[in-house]
Amino acid sequence: MRIVEACLVAALMLGIALPAYAEPLKCQRSILKESTKLARTRMKVLQKCEDQKLKGTLPGATDCASEPKIAKAETKLRARLDKSCGGPDRTCGTGDDEPLPGIGWPAACPDFQELGCTNTIVGCDDIGECLVCVDRAAVEQAAALHYPDIPSQESDVLKCQRTIGGEMRRLFDARANALRKCWDTRYKGGHANDCPSPGDGKAEAKIAKATSKARNKVCRSCGGADRACGGGDDLVPAAVGFPATCPDVGECAGVVGALDELVDCMECVTAFDGDCIDALAVQSIASYPATCTERSTTGNKTLQLDGLQGPVDLDLGPSGFVHDLAGPWLARLTAHVVDCSGDGDPTFGECALAGPIANEGGPAYENQRCADQPWVKCATDDQCVAAGAAGPCRFFLGPPQSSTLPPLSLTEITSCLLSEITGPLTGTVNIETGAMEIDIPVSMRAHGRSWTPRIVVVPPIPPPLVVEQPCPTCVAGSCVNGPRDGMPCVAQGESAVYGGDEVSLDCPPDGGFEFLQQDIRFPLATQTTTLTIGGASPTCTSAGFGASKCPCDTCNNLSGSPCASDADCPDNPPGTAGICGGLRCLTGTNAGAPCTTPGSDPVCNESVCTTIGEPTRPNRCNSGSCTPTSGTEGECTEGPSDHRCLPTESLRPCDVDTDCPFPGDSCGFVPTNCFPGGSVTAVGLVDLPVNGTSNPTLASLFCVPPQASPFTNFVEGLPGLARITLPVTATVK
Repeated sequence: MRIVEACLVAALMLGIALPAYAEPLKCQRSILKESTKLARTRMKVLQKCEDQKLKGTLPGATDCASEPKIAKAETKLRARLDKSCGGPDRTCGTGDDEPLPGIGWPAACPDFQELGCTNTIVGCDDIGECLVCVDRAAVEQAAALHYPDIPSQESDVLKCQRTIGGEMRRLFDARANALRKCWDTRYKGGHANDCPSPGDGKAEAKIAKATSKARNKVCRSCGGADRACGGGDDLVPAAVGFPATCPDVGECAGVVGALDELVDCMECVTAFDGDCIDALAVQSIASYPATCTERSTTGNKTLQLDGLQGPVDLDLGPSGFVHDLAGPWLARLTAHVVDCSGDGDPTFGECALAGPIANEGGPAYENQRCADQPWVKCATDDQCVAAGAAGPCRFFLGPPQSSTLPPLSLTEITSCLLSEITGPLTGTVNIETGAMEIDIPVSMRAHGRSWTPRIVVVPPIPPPLVVEQPCPTCVAGSCVNGPRDGMPCVAQGESAVYGGDEVSLDCPPDGGFEFLQQDIRFPLATQTTTLTIGGASPTCTSAGFGASKCPCDTCNNLSGSPCASDADCPDNPPGTAGICGGLRCLTGTNAGAPCTTPGSDPVCNESVCTTIGEPTRPNRCNSGSCTPTSGTEGECTEGPSDHRCLPTESLRPCDVDTDCPFPGDSCGFVPTNCFPGGSVTAVGLVDLPVNGTSNPTLASLFCVPPQASPFTNFVEGLPGLARITLPVTATVK
């Protein structure tokens, strides 16, 4: 054994920290070389696979990204970095890697198009993970544009499709190779220029030649009888399976209505994706562009929604116990504006929404936090773990809000409500008219704070710590009560329904007494929606209401999809219409199969034939009749009812006026709310934007399925109808 190797082995056996292996240039050049090699290999494999799908030699459903050759190439990259950047033991991650400052790498992967390439970088193994992640995202984005989803059955169009894919792959390959040689020459001291221009004096010309060659071949293949782009006989992009707009990456966004515009778009996106991969590998001598990191948007526009605190109204379920819930209160929510139907300024038309994304406005609007420790700000799950939290990193709909669940004659549990956004925000916005449709998946968690039993509740609820204000507050920059009592905070809003105290995600409630969790999707829109209860509505299943119709139930399938009529239910089994409110086998080998005999049915074997959730009824009024009070609201005038502090601390239960400490409040009679019979309306309002700002009202009616908790279903009467009305200020900028 050589002396150096023997010393290395001895050091490792004794646990001695090894010094950095001082070969930064070798490491830098290897990162560049291996990154380029991986990108070229991935693009070549994807192109070959997609071409075979076009020819029909591979099934159309083949996942080209999972080709074994790609995984093998990724493994090779990591192995080569071990040898060139892993120090004396030639292994990344063992403590003797090349120091990051010496090779010009940051402490975190800079991401690509906000797709999650943000891993922490400590050693060269983390660099490998970053390179692989960005390479995968960038190459797959380019390759997806090169090939249509469906091959053409016409020979001339199919030839065009295959030529586009092949030539764009060759252009990507030639550009990547020219850039690698240019930057490697700079690493070796051959020049001090940016690449490709002025670069090494060769790269720019090579790229121009490859671009011209690719364009000429595409135009000859797709340009009709004259074999040129721009003639009247060109294949139109739609015929080739190309989208009507070019993806908004870098400076590529634009309408694609002609063949030459298609080629322009292909060249632009191919160059953008390849250049980002290249720039990532040479961070020691060139900056990684912000356009690579950030997700591009149409005109880089965003939609910012700011909630108006007071009038938020959530009516959840037909029981009436969770009506007029002043929350979840939307503080601020921001999304990208993408894929607009118009040409851009001055006319964008209808655009898609993609979010949520980080808010502007400073600490008062920072709503991306670790789910289990909401005072910890984050951008990735890894940052939660690094801070000692489990995560995941989530956006919150706003700061904690005080509530009472359930109110009135059942029992009184004053609670603090946290509302997490659990998935992507999607929808559309028309920038000119102000019309919007937005879908937000939310998980609302109610943490009990004070408990006043009025009747025995099944299942029983243990009494938590009694405090007057359900949510901890943020007073003069410090949390009052809760797990962070006395810790610093920034106020993010007011819990106006319970005295106007300032609240903050920096001051969350205690996590021990979480008595209710509601997972729900809010389909918000600026249009008014009415649900009419009639013959197509499901029959109520609660005892004594079998002759009545209810607004919502669940389909007779395994998932128990929420529905307002049979039309909302998928076939079960295929070819047999599903039934809204129908019976299904609850468990066992035939779980989800439709059945007809409640309780024991031969179809269900040993399982139960039943519905899920609470038996449905129109409302929980003592008389069964809901009296309309205003255009869209109703109340149980004959009970149940309760006493509350009015008008300010309307969630505080009371027996006498002295139970109401807020100045001007007195103990008053409050009847249970309910949905009026016949039809229910959610009033949305569109508002014409002025200089990009409007004040619409978002609203919706939707059926809510039962939750995992029987207590939640009992309190809210689920499955059942829900309504939300949310006034906002909308700003497109």
